[in-house]
Amino acid sequence: MALDVSLTTTVLPGPRRTFAEDKRLLEDDFRRTLPDLSLPVAERQYWGSSPGGAWSALGPAATDYSVVPGAGIIDLTTDYASRQTSLRDGEITDVGVCSVARLDKVPTDEACSCALSFGYQDTHNNYRARLSFLTTGAVQLRVEEEVADTVTRLTPVLTLATGVSAHTDWTIRVRREGSRIRVKA
Repeated sequence: MALDVSLTTTVLPGPRRTFAEDKRLLEDDFRRTLPDLSLPVAERQYWGSSPGGAWSALGPAATDYSVVPGAGIIDLTTDYASRQTSLRDGEITDVGVCSVARLDKVPTDEACSCALSFGYQDTHNNYRARLSFLTTGAVQLRVEEEVADTVTRLTPVLTLATGVSAHTDWTIRVRREGSRIRVKA
């Protein structure tokens, strides 16, 4: 018995159709252990891998980033240094992001900030919703655009609260749909 199989491709005329990928919801619950700090800095993953890919970090020391069950932590013990973690996907244009920030003490010498960046191209070009924690205990919301290191405020600075104590949870939400940006804190 012989079996003859031939494969052919058939093209049918009709309207051209395009399909957009529907990105799935990404939620990182940080239910993992910290990457091995004995590795050389270039090999460390800082916050490790999330369901959406590997976190990358920018900051003075790898030891400033840690993971405990249920939380990604950034240690701010080094003064006058920025820290940043990102999970990037260049194909995402519309996005909804939520993050919770909590400081273990009220800043004393300088204000400190926590921000959600979006529309992120690099550290010099992005949008951000930033909470500024002032030494007075006030918390302010700033919505900004940074282009080639020039920061422009997109809305007036809004004082959300005064006399805020340490260990207070602050939730930041950003939704970007096309050119429309909505921010809530």
